[in-house]
Amino acid sequence: GGNIPLSYAQQRLWFIDQFAPNSALYNMPMACRLTGNWLPEALELGWNQLIERHESLRTVFYEEDGHPVQ
Repeated sequence: GGNIPLSYAQQRLWFIDQFAPNSALYNMPMACRLTGNWLPEALELGWNQLIERHESLRTVFYEEDGHPVQ
C-alpha cells in the first residue's frame, strides 16, 4: 500500500522527536524472568505471531517530501 499520513497524536510525537532525535523517551522497556521448562523456539514463534497480528507493532514513521508518513 501507499504511504499514510500520521494521526494528530502521531504528528505531535513526531514533532517532539525532531528536537531530541533517537531519544528513548517514549520507549517502554520491560524485563521478565522465565522460569521452568520452556522452549526458546516457541517463545520466538509466539512473539513473531503477535507482531504479525498487530500492525501497530510493525509501523515505521519516516519523512517523505518533508512530511512524516507511515
